[in-house]
Amino acid sequence: MTERVNYIQLAPEPAASETSSGVSQQEQDREPAGQPAIYVASLSDYNNGILHGAWIDATQDETEVQTAIQAMLDNSPTTRGTGEPAEEFAIHDYDSFGGLNLDENESIATVTALARLIGQQGQPFIVWADIVGIESATAEDATDQFTSAYASEYDSAEDYARKMIAGPGLEAAIKKAGGSLAPYITIDYAAMVRNMIGDGDIYFADSGHGSVYVFH
Repeated sequence: MTERVNYIQLAPEPAASETSSGVSQQEQDREPAGQPAIYVASLSDYNNGILHGAWIDATQDETEVQTAIQAMLDNSPTTRGTGEPAEEFAIHDYDSFGGLNLDENESIATVTALARLIGQQGQPFIVWADIVGIESATAEDATDQFTSAYASEYDSAEDYARKMIAGPGLEAAIKKAGGSLAPYITIDYAAMVRNMIGDGDIYFADSGHGSVYVFH
C-alpha cells in the first residue's frame, strides 16, 4: 500500500444554512456571489439585541469595503432610535475563503488581500495560506513568496518523485543495466518521499480532490 505522508486536510466550507457565529437565516440569505464575501455586523445594534449588518464583496479594494461598512453603520436601527452613531463592527460570517478562518476583528486590509490573492492564485494559494498562516500569506511580498514556494499539482507525492526526481531515464537505465533481473528491480518512491520530507525541502498538501500540491 502506498503511504500518504505529511498531507493536510482543510476544513470544508460551511453549508449554506450554517453561519460561523449564529447569524440568522434571514440575514444569511443573499444572491450567491461565488467569490469571497464577508458579513459585517453593527456591534451597537448587536449589543441591543438587533441583528443589523450586510454582506460585502471582499474582492473590492479596501476603501470600497470600508465605504460599504460605513453605509451599513449609517443605516443602524439603534442610531435611528437614539441618535447615537454606530461606529464599531465585527465580521460575523464569511464565504468562499476556502476553509481559511477569519477572526471577527480581522483587518479589512487583510480580508481584501486574501480575497484578491485567492482570485489570482486559486485553491493552491488557499492551501499555502493555511500552511504559512494568514499574516504571512497577506504580507507585501506574499505573491512572490507563493510563486517561489508552489511547485505544481501532482497525482500523488510518489508521482512527484517519479517525474521530478527519478525521471523516466532512471527507470530506463535500471532496465538496461539489470538485464534478466530488471523485472525484479523497483524504485521505492515512497521512501524517496519520506526522505524529502525528512530533509525539510518539500511539503505535500492534499488538494481536496484526489491529488497533491507540492511546495518547496
